[in-house]
Amino acid sequence: MDSPPTVSPPPLPDRAETGKRCRFRPWLFFGSLAAPALVTLISPVLLGEDDGLGVAMVVALVGSIIAGLVCGIHFARSMSTLTPGAKIGVGIALVIGCAGGSFLLAFGGCALGAGMAGALH
Repeated sequence: MDSPPTVSPPPLPDRAETGKRCRFRPWLFFGSLAAPALVTLISPVLLGEDDGLGVAMVVALVGSIIAGLVCGIHFARSMSTLTPGAKIGVGIALVIGCAGGSFLLAFGGCALGAGMAGALH
């Protein structure tokens, strides 16, 4: 008598094939988006109105670009259903949008910090 054929389970996919999923971390996204605004709010109060406004403008410009890169890339990587090409396109749009939003927040923080520094001195 012949024995029935044995069926082996399918092999598990390799980790490199499935790719790593990047989870969306809200603290990273919102923290890096709001960090330039907080620094521009505090710098005129701590450094004085004259020195603090120069530092605040540099932080607003450079910090918003860095925040846009961090937020846009992180958010695009967390979209697991998109193809790699679509992730790149969405990532570029998100970097530009997040950098602009962060700059607007930083500009508001700079104006509010200058008003607070003027009222304190």
